[in-house]
Amino acid sequence: MMLRIYCRIPEGESLFIKVNNEIKTLFHFDEFVEFDIPKDSQVILELEQKASENNVKVINIIFFMLTMLIQGIFNCIFISDNYKWYENITPWVFKAKVRLNVKDNLTVELIYEKSTYTEGKFCLPKLTSSDGEILAIECIKNYTSFKNCWFNYVKRLFSLCSVVLLIMGILMYVAISYNNSVAAIVVGLIAIGIVALTTGLSLSQYNKMDRILNQIDNTL
Repeated sequence: MMLRIYCRIPEGESLFIKVNNEIKTLFHFDEFVEFDIPKDSQVILELEQKASENNVKVINIIFFMLTMLIQGIFNCIFISDNYKWYENITPWVFKAKVRLNVKDNLTVELIYEKSTYTEGKFCLPKLTSSDGEILAIECIKNYTSFKNCWFNYVKRLFSLCSVVLLIMGILMYVAISYNNSVAAIVVGLIAIGIVALTTGLSLSQYNKMDRILNQIDNTL
């Protein structure tokens, strides 16, 4: 017999589905997965939301440094500052079990909503099934998502900073060309201030990330 599982998955997410020791991965762009199962059987459907992969790696940092100015130009064009980076966090992923009584070919539709965070408020992941019984849902803290979202914010911030520093560099070159030492000093001080501001914002948002992590540790 054929067990067909449809699942509405948020964009960018994926779901591991295990039936009788057979594991398949359902991505957000997939419509369904199918399993061959014995007739007149009780099936335990094991579901696991894939946790975030760590993006804070040396290779990613090097790539960013090489393309920082280009990214900054695009961020300026599309006005992308991502200052509410924390709203992209997925605080929890989940594991769940669904019991199905299968007597013939069966189609099951699963709907899950990923966990979210808005200012000071968490929402746990939610799962519903068109058939069977949801036996258990286990929420697992997704710490990597916090660091990834903060890292993406810092990359955008420093890419914008690099564009401003390029402009400051051009202005300083012009000032030096015209032997205007006062203008060169002013531009230099502004550039130093911009770097200090960018660094300060990055550190303050890192502290914000720590506060949010403390909140999630005290939630479950």
